[in-house]
Amino acid sequence: MCNFLFIFVEGGHDELFFNKIRDIICYNQEYKYDIRIVKYQEKGNKRKIDKLIKECKTKENYGYFFISDLDSRFHTCFTSKKKYLQDKYKPLEEDKVIIAKEEIESWYFSGNKLDGFRKNGINLSYECSKEEFDEFITSKFDSKINFDLNLAFTNNESFSYFIKRLMKMGLDVLK
Repeated sequence: MCNFLFIFVEGGHDELFFNKIRDIICYNQEYKYDIRIVKYQEKGNKRKIDKLIKECKTKENYGYFFISDLDSRFHTCFTSKKKYLQDKYKPLEEDKVIIAKEEIESWYFSGNKLDGFRKNGINLSYECSKEEFDEFITSKFDSKINFDLNLAFTNNESFSYFIKRLMKMGLDVLK
């Protein structure tokens, strides 16, 4: 049995993150999940995204999650951000939206065993902006990533929520 799971992500950092952890998520599953990463903020992509979401809703072996940063400069809470996304992508179901606090880059830090994820007293594994991420990480980060799913699950509440949602689907991702 092959199940398709679409993970809709905003942009490049998000796509890189999910491509890195795709194998971790699927490792040792009793049945195969084919996980597809789709960037939804590319210009002219909205119609394609709406169509894919509708397809996921109608096919029995299809599932999806829509991942977004909270971006608290514009949205004060998860509910506000989810409503904004549902207004923009009409077929989107609220329970399929996962909001990363503050931004997806904090998920990188929360599960990585590299030292020094503090800046000005802020724990970057929970609240990290794209700018802080770019400043902190060199171009060599991609080759150094040593992501620990269990560590990220413990360190980051919004990542933990995402993992719990995967587990609710039947994926036993925490080993």
